[in-house]
Amino acid sequence: MLHPDVELVGLSGEHLSNWWRVALPPGVWAGRWALVVRDQRGPVAVVKDRGRVELEGDQVGTSAAALAELRDELRVDLVVVADSDAMARLSSVAEPRAVRADDFVAQWLAVYDGLRRLRGKGIWSDP
Repeated sequence: MLHPDVELVGLSGEHLSNWWRVALPPGVWAGRWALVVRDQRGPVAVVKDRGRVELEGDQVGTSAAALAELRDELRVDLVVVADSDAMARLSSVAEPRAVRADDFVAQWLAVYDGLRRLRGKGIWSDP
């Protein structure tokens, strides 16, 4: 697990890419994806194979329509928007279960459960 104090905006594109490669199903990994972090300084977008991309405006919407529009703007198959504190929140939800589990699969199930709990409450995606 990443330490809860790690800020998503502080991770390199390569680091994010490696985490996504482990976390996403193989078919999704082959597609184009973007992670957009909502930070108080403005949104930061990282797009697969392009790196950091500047976004217009200082806000990113999280409604279904706004996410679809953002996905089209970035020309990707999957867009994930996360609040800057999402990593800390995910760690607080998933780590107690993941630490107790010696099984790697059980650890990832704890992470996926944490993501499910945060969906719409700090993490949004389209599709």
